[in-house]
Amino acid sequence: MSVQLWKQEVLIATDFIVLIARQLSTDNDMESVLEDYLSNNLQQQRKHYI
Repeated sequence: MSVQLWKQEVLIATDFIVLIARQLSTDNDMESVLEDYLSNNLQQQRKHYI
C-alpha cells in the first residue's frame, strides 16, 4: 500500500516538473498553469477512485 502511494507521489512530482518546464517554454503565467494542473489532476484522481 505504501509503495503504491509512493509511486503516485513520484508520478505527481514528475507531472509537476514537466508542467513547470512546459510553462517556462510558453508565455502562460504560472498561476493559470497551476490552476489547469490542479483541476486536471483532481479529475484524474476522481476517475481513478470512482
